[in-house]
Amino acid sequence: MKRLYFKSTKQIIAVALSWISVMILLQAYFIPEFDKLTGQKLLDFSEFKFDTINQIVSNFGDAGVNLYFKIQFFDFLSPLLLGLLLVSICSTILIKRGVKFLFIGYFPYLLTLFDFIENGIILRILMNYPEQISIKIANTLLFVSSIKTFFYLTSFLLTLGLIIYYFTKTKNI
Repeated sequence: MKRLYFKSTKQIIAVALSWISVMILLQAYFIPEFDKLTGQKLLDFSEFKFDTINQIVSNFGDAGVNLYFKIQFFDFLSPLLLGLLLVSICSTILIKRGVKFLFIGYFPYLLTLFDFIENGIILRILMNYPEQISIKIANTLLFVSSIKTFFYLTSFLLTLGLIIYYFTKTKNI
């Protein structure tokens, strides 16, 4: 755990700025470009069912699928940076406060793991285009997307809770 401890807030800020830069690039360039190219919004597949996923991907067309591949690079980079950011914040607070249960600081890496799994499934769907995906792949995508959403929410709540704990508690656990 000590390896994740950042001695300087500048290091945490650098990771935060890297993640923010990736998100701005996605939101300001790639997603509007995708919307313009395909006439569709880039959607979260977790909201759909088997038939809907196949229909959406087929509506992207060749150009949309190719652009989606480029977007996927940043969609892999974003959770990696976010996981590192949240883990570094959590571990820094836990170590500075002398908390015994340092493994808690690793929890945000679960959001990175499940986001990577989800992105891998989406890549498989894109690589199989124009063939239809199987119901097994669609159901796996929906399941993994739900788990990813859970870990995003709990990781943000954990980080927020630790920040509040850091600024309000005076005693070590």
